[in-house]
Amino acid sequence: MDITLSPGAHLQWRCPRPIELQICGGRLWLTVAGDAHDRFLEAGERVCLPPHRAATLGAEGAEPLRLRGDLVAATAPVDRLDLRAYRRRVRRQRAVAGRWWRRELLRRWRGWLSAGRPG
Repeated sequence: MDITLSPGAHLQWRCPRPIELQICGGRLWLTVAGDAHDRFLEAGERVCLPPHRAATLGAEGAEPLRLRGDLVAATAPVDRLDLRAYRRRVRRQRAVAGRWWRRELLRRWRGWLSAGRPG
């Protein structure tokens, strides 16, 4: 993705995934929410914007700002076999928990009956 900002222009940015920006021309003024300092980057430099944080990009100087952005893979892709194994494990755990609860309720019910409590 390519972005061009005219001199003095600003852009509000928020992306759900990390993105790496390369400054192709001009000068970038960058403010990221939660960071204590602003950053100024020249042509040829790169910066990685964190996910889910507001950022303000500004074109500083007399020439337009040209940026090229590439999404960064935050995690490795999920393997379908791993997902199937996870689902099997969850089903097994639920079944074990269900059997335990049935035994526990039966034990309590028998205890109530043997205590002679009215129903």
